[in-house]
Amino acid sequence: MNGQEGITLIEACVTLAVATVVATGAIPSMQQLLDARRFDGAASQLAGDLQFTRISAVARNQRIRFTLQTDATGSCYVIHTGNADACRCGSSGPAVCGSGANEIRTVRLPASDRVLVQANVASILFDPVHGTSTPAESSGVKSARRAVDLIETFAANDVWLSLSDLHARTGFPRSSLHGLLRTLLEAGWLEADANTARYRLGVRALICGTAYLDRDAVVPFATEALERICEAYYSLGLDREAQTAAAVLGRNYPGSGWYRAAYNILRGRNLKPEEDKGSWISQAFKKVF
Repeated sequence: MNGQEGITLIEACVTLAVATVVATGAIPSMQQLLDARRFDGAASQLAGDLQFTRISAVARNQRIRFTLQTDATGSCYVIHTGNADACRCGSSGPAVCGSGANEIRTVRLPASDRVLVQANVASILFDPVHGTSTPAESSGVKSARRAVDLIETFAANDVWLSLSDLHARTGFPRSSLHGLLRTLLEAGWLEADANTARYRLGVRALICGTAYLDRDAVVPFATEALERICEAYYSLGLDREAQTAAAVLGRNYPGSGWYRAAYNILRGRNLKPEEDKGSWISQAFKKVF
């Protein structure tokens, strides 16, 4: 009898069965391998992007944020400027930013990749000077910070400001501005014009500013120097400079005897304190007061 060549139908079925069992047993291991590779890739990218955020803050000399968002579609993080809530991940493409913030980089990790990024803080802020990072501020700290920024915005402007003006200058949400303005009004830090719905600094700001000046050892010398400058320029007939010296003195220290003396000097020619902001006097004494 001749030797049989090839394989029988029974052998073929047995071989197929064994191959099926082997393949079935390998599926979980293959999935675990793919998950492990995705995890390693995401972790490496996350570490690199955190370092990139730190370097960007220092290189740009600007505060840069790393903000993380997670929902049913997966995880997404945005590297951006501005407030922690200024940028949101969209369905595709770069993140959508408002309030003057700029998107620098957006990374998405869809749920299908089986990698979820979570953190105990939603946003990390990187300092441009030291490169250090701090978590996003709590709501209480954020409100306090915004109140201070709002007061400084008023201090930097000599005009009454409306809600729209403040929104344009600070980028704060209008809803937040309403609450901040109401609180500052009640505390006396601001005063309002009911006819125009505009605001400016109130008497509380003057009281606190005067309290600081009362303790500043430089003030007595600076106020006397301004009065002497006013008197000297007045004697030389340089009225504009004399008026500027008196105006700077009166704006910063209205209750000073030196200001009253400067004011009386100007009255000799029916002049009043009036600041020329382009004058060297105005520029120099900004660093003092």
